[in-house]
Amino acid sequence: MTRQLRPRTSQPNYRLVAAGLQEEPVAGPSHVDDDSDGSVFELEDGAAAGKGKDTAPTSEEEDDDDDELDAMSVDDDEPPPKAKGKGKAKAKATPAKTPRAAKSAPKRDATQHTPATIKGGGRQYKNGNTLARASTRQMYVLPTPSVAHRHRAIPLIDPSGWGERMMSAPKPYGFGNVPTTLTDAFHRDRALRTRSARMWGYNVGAGPLWELTEDRAWFKEGKMDAKEGERRPLVYGDISLPSEWAIPVKEQEASTYLPSADAVEEEGTLKRPPPLPCSFGKIHDQTRLEMDMFQTVDLSDYISGKRSHVFNAGAPVWGLDWCPMFPSEREARGYKQYLAVGPFPSPAHSPEIGRKCARPFNACIQIWTLSCTDEETSEAALECDMVLCHESGPAYELKWCPLPSHDTLSEEKDGMRQLGLLAGTFEDGSMSIYAVPDPEQYDRDDSEGPHALHVLSILVKVQPLVRVEMEGSACWSLDWANSELLCVSTTHGAVAVYNVKEAIKTAFDTNRIVESPLPTHYIQIHQSAIRAAVWLRAPSSHDDPNSSDPTVVVTGGYDGMVCLTDIRDGHRAVMNRTRDVINGLSFSPYTGGPLTTDHENIVKMYAASPSMLGRGHTLLEPDGPVWSISSSEYHPHVAVGSVDGACNITNTLRSTRKGKTLPVFVHKVFQLDYSRQTNEFRMLDNFLPQETQDRPAATRAARLDKSKSVRDVGNGAWPVQVGVTRVAWHNGAGLASAGLLACATGSGLCRVDWLEGRWLRGEIPFGRAKGGGQVDDDDDDDEEGEEDD
Repeated sequence: MTRQLRPRTSQPNYRLVAAGLQEEPVAGPSHVDDDSDGSVFELEDGAAAGKGKDTAPTSEEEDDDDDELDAMSVDDDEPPPKAKGKGKAKAKATPAKTPRAAKSAPKRDATQHTPATIKGGGRQYKNGNTLARASTRQMYVLPTPSVAHRHRAIPLIDPSGWGERMMSAPKPYGFGNVPTTLTDAFHRDRALRTRSARMWGYNVGAGPLWELTEDRAWFKEGKMDAKEGERRPLVYGDISLPSEWAIPVKEQEASTYLPSADAVEEEGTLKRPPPLPCSFGKIHDQTRLEMDMFQTVDLSDYISGKRSHVFNAGAPVWGLDWCPMFPSEREARGYKQYLAVGPFPSPAHSPEIGRKCARPFNACIQIWTLSCTDEETSEAALECDMVLCHESGPAYELKWCPLPSHDTLSEEKDGMRQLGLLAGTFEDGSMSIYAVPDPEQYDRDDSEGPHALHVLSILVKVQPLVRVEMEGSACWSLDWANSELLCVSTTHGAVAVYNVKEAIKTAFDTNRIVESPLPTHYIQIHQSAIRAAVWLRAPSSHDDPNSSDPTVVVTGGYDGMVCLTDIRDGHRAVMNRTRDVINGLSFSPYTGGPLTTDHENIVKMYAASPSMLGRGHTLLEPDGPVWSISSSEYHPHVAVGSVDGACNITNTLRSTRKGKTLPVFVHKVFQLDYSRQTNEFRMLDNFLPQETQDRPAATRAARLDKSKSVRDVGNGAWPVQVGVTRVAWHNGAGLASAGLLACATGSGLCRVDWLEGRWLRGEIPFGRAKGGGQVDDDDDDDEEGEEDD
């Protein structure tokens, strides 16, 4: 006799019973809906499927449905609600199911709760899923968003007003003077501002479009509706650098500060790092080169039309940043671009989190220059112009003061001229600020010997102006808010905020290092080390923009959390949490929020505006864990460096509408490979752009449909030498230099690329601009039904 199983019956959901959304099960007759229920989901008579022409959805209704699909595609932790149709169409009553039909009906999913019938007052009501209920899975302090929103980037600062734009295309590498003008053509009203943001979505190139490039950064020292000279004024021009702070040294003495090989000579001296064998050119026609330390390669010699340069810093590089330059000073310097590079002392050097090295620990910071060699063809040359020798250990992160802080070449000064203020975190656990001397005031060392540089550079030993140290913790990352305020993250989860203006002036006046000034704020945020920290550069809503500092810091740590912290109240708000380390953070003024990583190596854009606070939107998914993220203050493109040796770029202002014909491209700038058998590198270029692929969804689709395939992403084990450890857009040399991108790798090979944008099909969308920036609306058919934020 076969075993008889009891029939399955639905069990009461006690969570819904406690919330009052479901009655406790009681005996009683079943209830069948009739036409008089008054449900808003019923269709009107004659409006059933296939009856009449009114059943076909209009284009406006389709756009509204797309809006809801976009809203539900936002990264929320609550289950997606049912789509609620617009209008007041009523559904026709469904006939009662027979017992046989009810028995064969499919079982509901556990997440779809059957509406409960509530009796009271002689009437019966039905409780369905409420859209306004917050998720109980995560106890975040972020608001629950409305499902009737469009996920479009909302800047924190109103871009209305006058903005500076270029009148012609810039020359490669930003060389030469480009005429600019102040215009309100794209910010006169809300419709034009929305149209300008949509136009960025038609950029299918890896770089910015010069027609739309503009400065969106905000600093309290500058003015908003003005040209660059007033938006980014010159700071710290009234101080003079004493000659004792920067002492030129000979090359034999400086050899202990330069990167060296892992082994030493028989007499105990340091060996020069071995050259790196690397192949350049097209994949089937590559040329193998032996790259020595400080050697550079112009890729245009191997790939026609390529505007990229590669150089060898001698050891793995973690610190990389461009030096800002005042507009009137660029022409006097021949439009040189300065790049600070911080290599490790040896290729095998591996820092440990929280471990401080004993000082003095000899290390160096290299200042590379990109200069023009031919004005007609805009040919460029890259060389190491100066080496700063210091005793703070290798740099974890380097960042110039965001505003120009150099001395002018035309003015005579009693002391030494400076190129700018450079802050960094170092292995001795300190955050130090250096006054970088101007290389134009030195003569090159023409000495020769076994340690002679490939390019004869200027060697200078420097001392910091300000040094911040903490007992029991080490400084890990930093970010400038403006020329006065900066934040420092620590290895035990705290953030310290310093106003360094008075400390810098005190160091110049007293001619001594200012040790460990007191912070204005000290806030414990994470449970482990904070790997990245950035400011949300936006003024307070109730203060004068020219008198207030930024107050919100975004941090990402080894505990997998991304937090927003307002330093005025010291309370954190958890934006996201993932089971991985947050290595990269960047703030984009175009998107109005931070860019960071999520699970499965996904790079996401999070909104910081009040209406969309904390909502995430996927941008791209690299093939490996993310090392670094960089956004620009001049355009909405974001660069991502990952451990698989690739540098990827995508547009953050692309269209998020479903079914749009606009492509969403991810551009791979280069790929660095390493062979463990031959110990050789190769650098691959000219990759075709790829569309963003949701890998988990594509994998599930491939299992169901064998004709579909998932893009191969490798085996997940990459050599440490190929990782792109740092990427940096140029944010300080004007609109013409917005297309410059610098990248550093774990092998010491660094790269500088000039990237340009390109219109889809070579045409400016929405018709050509008319007088005052007005555009032709006849070409806007594909945007029908889309509403402004």
